[in-house]
Amino acid sequence: MNEPLISIIVPVYNAESCLEKSIKSLTGQTYKNIEIILVNDGSSDNSLDICKSEESKDSRIKVIDKKNGGASTARNAGLDIAAGEYIAFLDADDYACPTMIEYMYIEAISNDVDIVKMDFITQHSSNCDFSVEHELGTTKILNSAEAVKWILTKKDGHGTAVWTSLFKNSIIHNIRFPEGMDIAEDKYFMFLAFLNSSKVAFCSGKEYIYIVWDTSTIHSVYTKKNTSSIILAQKTKDIIDKSYPLYKDYAVVNLYKVYLANIRGIFELEKGDSEMRALIQEMIHFLKAPVPEYLQKYMNKKEALELKLIRIGVPIYKAYIKGKGFAAKLLKR
Repeated sequence: MNEPLISIIVPVYNAESCLEKSIKSLTGQTYKNIEIILVNDGSSDNSLDICKSEESKDSRIKVIDKKNGGASTARNAGLDIAAGEYIAFLDADDYACPTMIEYMYIEAISNDVDIVKMDFITQHSSNCDFSVEHELGTTKILNSAEAVKWILTKKDGHGTAVWTSLFKNSIIHNIRFPEGMDIAEDKYFMFLAFLNSSKVAFCSGKEYIYIVWDTSTIHSVYTKKNTSSIILAQKTKDIIDKSYPLYKDYAVVNLYKVYLANIRGIFELEKGDSEMRALIQEMIHFLKAPVPEYLQKYMNKKEALELKLIRIGVPIYKAYIKGKGFAAKLLKR
């Protein structure tokens, strides 16, 4: 089999505790014709030294050292030099099953698709099993319109992260991650890639090991960084309104979902912050406007209830949220 070069981009930031094992999960891939682009994003620990050490051991490894700018800037730096016919991603604190690249490549060529999107295995950092084998699954082929609809109107086990995907370089060579955005940047990149694609393979198989770090607070503390998902949802709608009117309804659904997912956190941030107060007013104005008939079929029960409460009155919604918080504290006692 004539194996094309596949580039794997790994953003690295202060990952010394897990980096060597992560890199070895790539150098040990059953698919051999790869280049591994390690982008050190201004780490203050020994990550750069580890990257250079691994580079000296394997000619397929290339190291980029840059000042800190976030994962998007690191991935973009990798994309700028990637020579592969296909592009994949790995986060420095996660791991790839040995057959991950081979599996995705075979899915790509056997189904003649531009993107392969897979599921993933979740493990906790306190109880990792690096001997875990991949999980096989079935494959569903979506056209571009179906893929765009999926990413804007629902989210299933596949998630929206780029690290479970294989892309033809030809469809993403002009796409870059939105820099300065810390939340939903993967979803935005996937959205743009889906727009450029003809066909996408959605595979229920699992070849990527995603590590949930027990010390992580990213999902429990809402900060201004989270509002990047709102900015990107608005930007997505602007792109669709301007150039892809066929998907206008999907962009509206996405905006509803993103607003509802963020509004509780924005209420917390608005106290004493004029920027957040202006944002919350913009969101409430949108959510209280006449609701399109098609929205209901895309909303889950929680979204539908919270939208109804906000439309009845913000004080009612706040009382509901406060009550939920009080109940949660009681259950923890």
